[in-house]
Amino acid sequence: MSRLKEIFFAIVFAIAAFSVIFVMGFNAGSQSANTKQAAKQAIAAQQARDAYDAKQRQGEQAAAAYLAAERERTTQFQTLTEKFNVLRRNTPLVTPRAGLVVCNSGGTVRTQPDTSSPEQPLAQPHGQPTQEPADDTGIALTAGAVWMWNSALTGIDQPTHSCGAADPTAPACAAGTSLSLDSAWDNHIANAEICAANRLAHQSLIDFIHQQQKSAP
Repeated sequence: MSRLKEIFFAIVFAIAAFSVIFVMGFNAGSQSANTKQAAKQAIAAQQARDAYDAKQRQGEQAAAAYLAAERERTTQFQTLTEKFNVLRRNTPLVTPRAGLVVCNSGGTVRTQPDTSSPEQPLAQPHGQPTQEPADDTGIALTAGAVWMWNSALTGIDQPTHSCGAADPTAPACAAGTSLSLDSAWDNHIANAEICAANRLAHQSLIDFIHQQQKSAP
């Protein structure tokens, strides 16, 4: 009987010991899994912070580049405006068109433009040349007017022959060109249409970005 008790207690002790070892092993495995999960979460969090910092640096660089370009643009326009004011104080912007006097079908008299030396066309955002209208007022733009028009549109000095920002008071700036006043109006209308299309596209892009930001998780 005593021997049976010893065997019984030995079995109970073995079962208890096995249970303790099993529980300890399970806890150790669970703790190891938790540690690995925590490590993965820490790595993911660090990667997210790194990505955010990189995006923030990109944004700061883009903002700095924009501000530098805007300062340069402002300086260029201020310099050009000062030159434009000098031109307008000293030089006419229009002059009677040179050439032969002819009669049109209605019997009225107008000037036939002198096209022996083609002039620099008025600038447009996409560089299309300005076409002469079928009829005009008989008024021609001076080289100074063409220089001011093109330079204001492009934001940089665009000399017309010998007239430019270097000397807006030069006699060459008062010389007439083959471009009529009507050409300027046609050019202005074309530029205004292009600018309106660009504004619409720009606003559409802004609206799309805002919508994407609102729908982002």
